[in-house]
Amino acid sequence: MRLGERVRRARERVGLNQRQLAALTGISQPTISRVESGERAALAVTELHRIAMATGTTVPALTSDADRGDRILTAARVAATGDPAAVETAASAAVELLELDAVLDALSLPGRQQRREPALGLNVTGGPAAQGLALAAEVRRVYQLGHGPLPDVEDLIGQLTGVDVAYRDLGGASGFCAVDPDRGTAVVLIGTGPNETAERQRFTAVHKLAHLLFPGDPKHRVGAERTREEVRADEFARNLLIPRPGVVAWLHTNGVTEVTEAELAALANTFRVSPRVVLIQLATLRRAPAGLGEGSLPTGRQLAYRHGWGPAYDLAQSVARTERPPVRIVDRATQAYRLGKLGLPPLARLLGQPLAEARESLVDAGIVPVQRTNDQAVAAALSGHRMAGLAPDERAEDMARKIVDGDLTADQAVTQLRAGLSARG
Repeated sequence: MRLGERVRRARERVGLNQRQLAALTGISQPTISRVESGERAALAVTELHRIAMATGTTVPALTSDADRGDRILTAARVAATGDPAAVETAASAAVELLELDAVLDALSLPGRQQRREPALGLNVTGGPAAQGLALAAEVRRVYQLGHGPLPDVEDLIGQLTGVDVAYRDLGGASGFCAVDPDRGTAVVLIGTGPNETAERQRFTAVHKLAHLLFPGDPKHRVGAERTREEVRADEFARNLLIPRPGVVAWLHTNGVTEVTEAELAALANTFRVSPRVVLIQLATLRRAPAGLGEGSLPTGRQLAYRHGWGPAYDLAQSVARTERPPVRIVDRATQAYRLGKLGLPPLARLLGQPLAEARESLVDAGIVPVQRTNDQAVAAALSGHRMAGLAPDERAEDMARKIVDGDLTADQAVTQLRAGLSARG
């Protein structure tokens, strides 16, 4: 892939047009247009550095043919009726987050992801369902979770693995887990599309936790076929969210001798899972309500309104459809923006806000980029050379000084550099 294509992709990823990128970088819009069209094949390292800062990438990423997305290991969860293209949408979103986190590492920002490997006894014998059931019981035992409802599953994923969780519209995918094996970092994405519910999101999040906990999982691209890993992750999610001993204890505590629709609804509300998941667990215990099967099962919303918590259910769904970026990465990106190391566009995209709205939100919070002295601006420009593995000479420093002082434009500097190279033969 040529330089112009990489610049265009970086620009479009953060929602900038050529004129906006020109305003942020000080590189003329015609120059950006010529680069993207292939008419101009190269940029000065200082120009690349400014484009990288504005778009939330790095100079090596703009100049290298290596595609980080090719090495990412993934596991996707897509509904049977979902669009297969949703996997690519989710993969793109995951790679974007992992790349931004890598940029923040390169900028020496504190808060690098600290992956954890919990000390769990994994059962690798038996079928995938038995393995998932055993791991769910082991997690509850080791972390002393008892048999009751789980608290925030996002916090549980962080506690067990150190992995970030984000909520985004994934174009039809319910969830996506991506691991960068080179850096050892990972991210879990939970879908916020119109067909997602709060209880489905919880199930998807715990399903992705199983992929992170079992060695050798996730695989590199999960297709439409239901694999052993997917069966294992589903069994793990069901039994971590609503363990069978917990169902038995709830029925005993509430004096239930015959389960009806009302008890099924109450179990779904208590454990915050779908009616279908409750029905599966009740059927396993031979306590399923008479006359209620998967074909005749009401939806979670129908049950909520039939049994008294309809408005609370609707409130939970409105929250479920809200996009939420990973807190740790937002915190790091905000620090980088405050320090003048990262432009506004990548932070605005992370926040899910237009540029003007993001700037207003940050100013209202007292967050504005530091104003660099001329010496600091020169040092920042020259750091582009160093990020590309080059040692800036006196001439590069002199030109950077003139650009910062306004005595020379970036285009004029490139012209002079080219003239100098031609004169040397």
